[in-house]
Amino acid sequence: MILLEVVLGLYTLWLAADLLWRFFLGRRVIAEILAQQQQLLQIAAEATHIPQIQVILFLPMLGEQGNVASLLQTIDSLVFPVDRLLVVPITTERETAMQEQRQMAAQSVLQDLQAGYRGSRFVWKHSRIFASRRLQTWVKTFATDSAAVRADLAQLVEGLSTRDVLKDVIEKGDFRARIEPIHYPETEGNKANQMNYALAVLQKAGLISEPTSTYIGVYDADSRPCSLSLLALSVAANKKPAPAFQQYPIYLQDTNALDPFMRNEAWLQTARSVCIEMPRQFKINAQLDCGSRWGTTFTYCIGHGEFLRADWLLRSGFPEQTPIDDLPTGMMLSLAEQQIVPLPIFDFCSVPNSVFDFFRQSANWFEGQSDYISPYQRAKQFFTHTSPLRLFRGRFEQVIINLAWALTGPVRLLMILAAISSGFWGMTLLLGIVLFAEVWSRWFITKLLLDSHLDCESLPRWPFPWFAITRPILKSVGPCLYLLRKLVGSNAPWYKTER
Repeated sequence: MILLEVVLGLYTLWLAADLLWRFFLGRRVIAEILAQQQQLLQIAAEATHIPQIQVILFLPMLGEQGNVASLLQTIDSLVFPVDRLLVVPITTERETAMQEQRQMAAQSVLQDLQAGYRGSRFVWKHSRIFASRRLQTWVKTFATDSAAVRADLAQLVEGLSTRDVLKDVIEKGDFRARIEPIHYPETEGNKANQMNYALAVLQKAGLISEPTSTYIGVYDADSRPCSLSLLALSVAANKKPAPAFQQYPIYLQDTNALDPFMRNEAWLQTARSVCIEMPRQFKINAQLDCGSRWGTTFTYCIGHGEFLRADWLLRSGFPEQTPIDDLPTGMMLSLAEQQIVPLPIFDFCSVPNSVFDFFRQSANWFEGQSDYISPYQRAKQFFTHTSPLRLFRGRFEQVIINLAWALTGPVRLLMILAAISSGFWGMTLLLGIVLFAEVWSRWFITKLLLDSHLDCESLPRWPFPWFAITRPILKSVGPCLYLLRKLVGSNAPWYKTER
């Protein structure tokens, strides 16, 4: 019993120290961001900045009919010379090939609704094809207006494709920037396949003439980047043309349809950007600047808001082996001692609509982050500077971080149950206070970021919810599901990774 009390005490102390440290880092990062944004506002007002880079923006899409127009309008409003910008929406024939699958799925939905299935199992079963919030709407509507549900399903199955909507928007729109849509002709493949095909098309057409000063940026269909995003990139690249730049996310775009748990996820995942991801990348870059080849290594890119210099990207391409390409890309760059420079302007984007979609998404992320082979092979293949000790440290950090991701939730539940079942009421109270303080501090950091960042006036501000404490537990569900599938030898199909 004494040993258990000591373990509980040390665990609580570690949590308290970590939350204080992360809170300090988040405050410091936000202060630095605010100062840099003020400089960008001054540069934009003076209109004296002369970009030295070309920017090509990839916009991979699959089933994004409703996002096409607003995305292109947002991209077209970015402050950047249009003669140095090329916008490349990338659609895929995979969407057409999924037509028969969607028709069968629509019939299955109607059969289940007619049979009276309404619960979580219904949503989970069909959310691979249809958005969870739409399924929930059908559940509520079917009993009173089944015709409306049937019409909505018919529209989804038989309506215009993303490619058709894109063509129509471009023809009717009056866009400043040059737009070159590319259609990926294969029925198989993922986001990385689409973007590698686009790279090949652009290179063959001679549109990447100066790869050392050209950056390939990637935005998802739900991205709504701040108007000064490309200006921030250009200013940073003029100072130091780094191999990659990263625009970090604020996950509070289009939140009206989110359930309470996903609102909590959007808020706390935003805090992660400034409390964990940006400080870690600043630390890695500082160590590389000092010539340290064996310092902190594990990191990743984020596939919406990443800007990759074309010279090395044309050699390596986007990794196609895993469901996602951004995590392996960032890891490869770090292993090769290449810097990923954070930008002071964020990308506004969204989270999945329901916890079911979130579990699937985090399982996909975990699978991408569990690739212990290809990033290391690619680092040695495409870059000359790969220290064996750095490769070893990178793999070690990757294992530890993945274990922490998968086990944080179960360990917290175990500690809480151990404290309660052992009758350590004082320790239980202290542990509960620390756990609530942890999520409250992250909640405060997000609010501070929103109050400081440009163009955040329309983003929501919510009161702190008591169930925020469940977030670390929910975040472990996806990784645990992935590990369970691996344990029983089941390979789940890849879900949509275009966002």
